[in-house]
Amino acid sequence: MQQTALAGDPADYVESDVADLAEVGVATVRALAPAPGQRLLEEIRRARTSTLSNDGPPNARAD
Repeated sequence: MQQTALAGDPADYVESDVADLAEVGVATVRALAPAPGQRLLEEIRRARTSTLSNDGPPNARAD
């Protein structure tokens, strides 16, 4: 479940991904998701900390 299916992937990979997703409940997925606005707050804190410590621009997240 760590890799996104690409357009050129064979059907068995896509079927496997769908089967994996079918085993995961909605409540489980919601529990894994960060709180609304959490990423924005983290980015603001990172920028503020960087500015106050004079370290230069903050590193961008690779999400």
